[in-house]
Amino acid sequence: MAALGGPSDAATRTFVGDGEMQTRCRALDWSATPLGPVDGWPSALGTAVRTCLESPFPTCLWCGASLVLVYNDAYRRVLGAKHPRALGRPGAEAWAEIWADIAPMFASIRAGGPSVYLEDAPFVVQRAGGREDVWFTYSLSAVRDDAGTIVAFLNVVSETTSRILGERELVAARAAAERAGARLREVFARAPAFLVVLRGEQHVLEYVNDAYLQLVGQRDVAGKPLEEALPELRAQGFVELLDDVRATGTPFVGHETLVKLARSPGAPLEERFVDFVYQPLQESNGVTRIVAHGSDVTEQVRARRDVQRLLAASERALQDLQAANAQLEAQAAELAAVNQQLQQSAAALVERTEAAEHERRRVERVFDSISDGFFTVDRDWRFTYVNDRAQQALARRREELLGRNLWQEFGAARGSAFEREYHHAMATRTPVVFEEHYAPLDLRVEVRAYPSDEGLAVYFQDITGRHRAVRALAESEARFRAVQDVSPDASLLARAVRDAEGRIVDFLFTYANEAAQRILMGGPEPVVGRTMREAFPESVVAGRLDVYARVVETGETWQQDVYYRRGPVEHGLRATAVKVGDGMHLGAMDLSERIRAEAERERLLAEAERARAEAEEANRAKSQFLTTMSHELRTPLNAIGGYADLLLLGVRGPLSAAQSQDVERMRRSGRHLLVLINDILNFARLEAGQVDLHLEDLPLAPVLDSLEDLIRPQVAAKDLRYHRGACDPGVRVRMDPERVRQILLNLLANAVKFTAAGGEIALWCEATEHRALVHVRDSGRGIPVDQLERVFDPFVQVDRHLTPSSQQGVGLGLAISRDLAMSMGGTLSVVSVLEGGSTFTLALPRAT
Repeated sequence: MAALGGPSDAATRTFVGDGEMQTRCRALDWSATPLGPVDGWPSALGTAVRTCLESPFPTCLWCGASLVLVYNDAYRRVLGAKHPRALGRPGAEAWAEIWADIAPMFASIRAGGPSVYLEDAPFVVQRAGGREDVWFTYSLSAVRDDAGTIVAFLNVVSETTSRILGERELVAARAAAERAGARLREVFARAPAFLVVLRGEQHVLEYVNDAYLQLVGQRDVAGKPLEEALPELRAQGFVELLDDVRATGTPFVGHETLVKLARSPGAPLEERFVDFVYQPLQESNGVTRIVAHGSDVTEQVRARRDVQRLLAASERALQDLQAANAQLEAQAAELAAVNQQLQQSAAALVERTEAAEHERRRVERVFDSISDGFFTVDRDWRFTYVNDRAQQALARRREELLGRNLWQEFGAARGSAFEREYHHAMATRTPVVFEEHYAPLDLRVEVRAYPSDEGLAVYFQDITGRHRAVRALAESEARFRAVQDVSPDASLLARAVRDAEGRIVDFLFTYANEAAQRILMGGPEPVVGRTMREAFPESVVAGRLDVYARVVETGETWQQDVYYRRGPVEHGLRATAVKVGDGMHLGAMDLSERIRAEAERERLLAEAERARAEAEEANRAKSQFLTTMSHELRTPLNAIGGYADLLLLGVRGPLSAAQSQDVERMRRSGRHLLVLINDILNFARLEAGQVDLHLEDLPLAPVLDSLEDLIRPQVAAKDLRYHRGACDPGVRVRMDPERVRQILLNLLANAVKFTAAGGEIALWCEATEHRALVHVRDSGRGIPVDQLERVFDPFVQVDRHLTPSSQQGVGLGLAISRDLAMSMGGTLSVVSVLEGGSTFTLALPRAT
């Protein structure tokens, strides 16, 4: 009917607002969907739908057993080409391409599992351009009705595809940088000039190239102290030169320096001549490394010395070798040219070596400047490089890690994702990306590891703060919106709009609660998504835009009482503006309504106080009346009972059988009436607070034992079975024993009264940590569920028409029993099944 005549009243109430999705929801014939008509929806589902449609964040609801989709305006971007056809369709149809991935999450939550929260989850979805790889961060939680039944699933979604793709591009760029570094190391290795890097006080040969290995006879020197690797250098002064360069930071240049080297193990020392430079590397803590680079110029030196020897010989034999002089001069000129060429080559090599060293330093500076932690390990898991950020995150200095084994230094990482993923990357030669928590440092990191022939390069980002902040932000935002959405005061969030120079020229509203819409807009016209100039031009004219801009720029809080008119209604408001990020929170308290409410509250309080005083006076008058009437009635009733006893004893002569029967009926009626009057008197005393209790810490079992003799005649008269169940003799309670006996005797008498012949009555007790429980169970006709609480009300008898008039009272027995139980700090309760009997339970505090 609603589809033919427009939205139903229920649809209009549920889909409030002028957004596209509110409009579409009102227009949709919900009776044609698995959810059925809107007026048949649970109230919890209606509330969840309104919350979803009003949310500015991409949100959808998967409703009912078929998980029918209801979503807000922001969720349209997630659906793409599926919108608007997805509205009102089962989730398995709307998201058919990913249903196999997400269906188990709904089943898990329905089975009692926890809510789902996933970050950067990958999916392949159908969009306008075809199938696309996309990533989402989302939460999925159950929406339950008052009975705890799941009526829908709330799904809040944020698409992170652009960030994931950006991170992949960053990974590619980092891999390119790693390849460039590898090429640089290859250039160093193949350089014709020798190059060696010496580290620390022992001058450990941290890096040597092929030319240096050729110079020292291909000996295994890498990673060893200089004196251990080349012991023949100890007495040649080179170690002292290195110590001086390290101590002073001043480079040393050697020209054609003689060095004696064993070109192979056990071989005699061989003289070589080298041109070299000891170049110190200045770091924050002084000189820690020295770069030695140069050339083996042995052959040039020997050639020059040969030339000099020949020149000397020619001078001595000048008279004998005049004819060969021209030839020798030509040879000398040629040798000089060769020497010059060699010197030029050496200079070029030095220049290239310096350039290579400069590039190495530049690459290391780049790695030290990035915000990610970065380190490299060789194939034996030894650290070969650690950048500044990694030192900070790992709380270890670079010098403490270089050359050491990763798993020995960080043993807690064994057995974790770190070990599994790093070994997988190294074994398969494929990059890995993962997230893990390192407990000893309370450090959560996002890791990208790239294998190579040399080992593994690891980039990691400390996301501990982000992880905590995301969780805290979500909790804070939820608390803020939950509080603000029900607040009677107007609440708005606005983001600053700046011009090209950074000046605040307007504010864009991103959140407004219902009170803001009602008080400030005066109607359904939305404020979210509009600027202050659009929504509140009168405030801009009044200069408040400049005031709010100062709040954001200075962080000062602004508060002022203002009068505000929108439409026919004028409000007295207390407005407050507080800086929030690059924006503000604007609150407005409607003082006029509060003033009226305060006046109305005072009036209602005064009326309530008068009504309470009148009720108390009426109650006192009633109690006094009942007390007086009970005393006045008991006197003649006692006389009637006494005279009836005398007549039955034959004081006035023998009675006929008929006369005895009549007198007996008169005596029973008098006693019954006396019981009723005693009940009224006891109730009046309880109401007036005149009952004296004598509380003691006593065992409970003797009180229960004393009841059997009192109730046995009534049980036998109705042919009932009486069962005295177990009660631990050690259970002691805080009680007035006579009042407890009165309560239990009343419960047993009622059980006898409402149990048919042949039935059973049971009495037993049990103990908990703080309470002792006494149960009285009968097999009678039971009490209807809707009458269970009424049985304790004064003057109430359930099913009076089923009780013989001779057994009827005034309905005060259970009321008196409950009041007595409460006076002793206990309770009296009942459970019952129709035609299955009732169980009354007296709970009393255990003795301390």
